[in-house]
Amino acid sequence: MVVYAQRAKEAYKGVPVVIGGIEASLRRIAHYDYWSDKVRRSVLPDSKADLLIYGNAERAIVALAHRLAAGEKIGEITDLRGTGVMRQEIPDEWLEIDSSELDQSGRLGPKRDPYQESPDCSESDSDTSRVVGFHQRPKAEDRSKCVVRLPSHDQVSDDPVLYAHASRVFHLETNPGNARALVQRHGKRDVWLNPPPIPLETEELDRLYELPYTRRPHPAYGDAKNPAWEMIRFSIPIMRGCFGGCTFCSITEHEGRIIQSRSEASVLHEIETLRDSSPDFTGIISDLGGPTSNMYQMRCKNEHVESSCRRLSCVFPGICKHMNTDHKALTQLYRHARALKGIKRVFIASGLRYDLAVRDPEYIKELVTHHVGGYLKIAPEHTEAGPLEMMMKPGIGTYDRFKRLFEKYSKEAGKEQYLIPYFIAAHPGTTDRDMLNLALWLKENGFRPDQVQAFLPTPLAIASAMYHTGRNPLRKVKRGKESVAVPRGTKQRRLHKAFLRYHDAENWPLLREALKAMGRADLIGNGKRHLVPAWQPAGTAKEYHERGGAAKPAKRQVKRGGRKTGKIGKRRAKRKPSRHR
Repeated sequence: MVVYAQRAKEAYKGVPVVIGGIEASLRRIAHYDYWSDKVRRSVLPDSKADLLIYGNAERAIVALAHRLAAGEKIGEITDLRGTGVMRQEIPDEWLEIDSSELDQSGRLGPKRDPYQESPDCSESDSDTSRVVGFHQRPKAEDRSKCVVRLPSHDQVSDDPVLYAHASRVFHLETNPGNARALVQRHGKRDVWLNPPPIPLETEELDRLYELPYTRRPHPAYGDAKNPAWEMIRFSIPIMRGCFGGCTFCSITEHEGRIIQSRSEASVLHEIETLRDSSPDFTGIISDLGGPTSNMYQMRCKNEHVESSCRRLSCVFPGICKHMNTDHKALTQLYRHARALKGIKRVFIASGLRYDLAVRDPEYIKELVTHHVGGYLKIAPEHTEAGPLEMMMKPGIGTYDRFKRLFEKYSKEAGKEQYLIPYFIAAHPGTTDRDMLNLALWLKENGFRPDQVQAFLPTPLAIASAMYHTGRNPLRKVKRGKESVAVPRGTKQRRLHKAFLRYHDAENWPLLREALKAMGRADLIGNGKRHLVPAWQPAGTAKEYHERGGAAKPAKRQVKRGGRKTGKIGKRRAKRKPSRHR
């Protein structure tokens, strides 16, 4: 994006250049970049673009187009919600709330006497811009004229604690109903971010999906295979946004927490259009969903509460009492979709929030009976309280409740169906012992994951701030406060991933070494209670030894008629293979 924008500025002199999309959204302020392992500047000054648009930008794009068409200069368009601009100074009439340093603990100073005379009163009266400390922020101020100053790029680059503080302040200003503008110094200028865009209403979202899309890849692809398109070509988005607030996910930073849903009529109309216009359509809808499959038409019950809320998640540590978790509208949509002429099956492939689903057993019954193709993927992410708290995910007990309902309704429907749980390795807040306990849970429950994921920091995500700083932005950041355990280095990250694939012989040497260091050598052996065997199959774990691991284990000696041979005894277990592979 940086290079393209710079080249566009060079090629088209005097033509406004606007950047947007997911990359602009996630890089709109100074951010930690995992691949370069450093804090990078906002993409706005580096790209030299005239304007940055973040989030779902329909409102901003339309407003920008009208104002440019009316003759307004792009440099004068600085007040659009969901946009970022470069500024030299804070405009007059704005209250600047300085949060560029950590809040100091202790009591605030004495209240100022309103009758005390000030020798420079005339000077202060003529200055229409004001600056107050973050801990001194007045409650009666007009939030639409308040701007919060984040620590500068130089500060967050040099001080991880200030980076964590900036991350916390940034995420507290993401609710469109109460967010204030943000400003961050980059060199001699400020990156100014206006508050997030106002979410679209259902009628507005419907109109977007009624536009004459071709539903085809760009002609430049020709006849080439396009895996991304193949995956979504017969899927239907029904909503946007997510109020889950998972710290490792960047959906909130781009789409926001407020759910924006299409009407049922709009969704059914798109299914019929797909059926009638696509010659390759076989009658199977691959997904009805969005960022989360079962948040359709879920909003806060109270508009005032929604507009004033500062929570980072509506479902952690528990589901908010103000949140509507009724699945009836979604259940009805499923029924009407599969009843359409020419529709054979409607699958649900988007991520499922099982903590919401367990509140509506009727929804789970509908899902399991008609919309699961043998396997349903869900993401508990971990079993241990420490990592789950850093992820803002529900406890494993909620998964167990969902599993019981899933199996009950699968049995009633006469179907053999299975849950496929997803887990994350090496997430901030995860210790080696946490991963060991997760591995033991997997073994006890008969899961042998083939595909696993290790945490990778993405720009702006709260978990990325944890990874970079070792601090927890979910709470007030202080110096000297207890740090967050962060799995770093290739060896530890590889170990955490190996625990998820405890059954893979390639990982056994690494796991044996770790178990001995953890004082859990009792888990090494050839019995059912052991996690990894004491022997190593021939020809495995070569990479481990080449990386400088422990010495290659000697071949197991097997006595035969009083003699020792160098052959490895291969145990062929005659047990039923796991159904959960």
